[in-house]
Amino acid sequence: MELYLIRHGQSRNNAHDDVHVHADPDLTELGHRQAERLAAWLSAANDTEAMTRLSMRDPGRKDHHPVRLTQIYVSPMRRALQTAKPLSDTFGCPTHVIPTIYEAGGLFERVEGGGVRPYRGMTADQIREEFPLYILDERVGADGWYRLDREEALDECFARAEAFANVLRERVENDEYWRTASLGVVSHGMFIDCVLMSLMGVNAQKRQSYFWVYNTSVTRVDLRRDGYAIIRSVNRVPHLPHDMVT
Repeated sequence: MELYLIRHGQSRNNAHDDVHVHADPDLTELGHRQAERLAAWLSAANDTEAMTRLSMRDPGRKDHHPVRLTQIYVSPMRRALQTAKPLSDTFGCPTHVIPTIYEAGGLFERVEGGGVRPYRGMTADQIREEFPLYILDERVGADGWYRLDREEALDECFARAEAFANVLRERVENDEYWRTASLGVVSHGMFIDCVLMSLMGVNAQKRQSYFWVYNTSVTRVDLRRDGYAIIRSVNRVPHLPHDMVT
């Protein structure tokens, strides 16, 4: 499986130095432009990994090897849903809203005097109205999708990421379709970090490092049938000029 881990574009919270102002923020105008540039670049990019699999004597190395996405998974948070739309429109592949790949901490609103108030997120009808071609998981309901009544702990985020990584491993091991699939996952910085740690077999509780990823950056991992994860590239933003990197 070719796995593309993509962080959402700049959100209204990102624009305020990650202060938690909005429970489920939209993209900024810059964030929308980042997402558009990502889709345009990825659809035209040359898949270097495909080329390097060929012999040095193979004339096909000079050909264009397009990046392909056969499926898109997207977090149900608004900034991710908005980021995925240009990709979904450009590649025309099924786009699934997956309610377990949201950002660490979950959805909540801080209340005066301390504490948090839970926020359930976009409802199924709201997502269908704004993103009619997205395929909704049954866990996205009439009352939203976020089920905790509190802020999520970091170890809970890692548990979600590990479960997600294990599903991908099992699919590659047991299903021929998924072995040759190219999956774009539009998610969030900390969740992407946790997925990478899980794929590398790193104990999240004992680590002393993390992966930093920019808005709309692309991280490429190849998952093999034998369980190995090949980290091809991390945090790539060639689609962004320097003044659009956030």
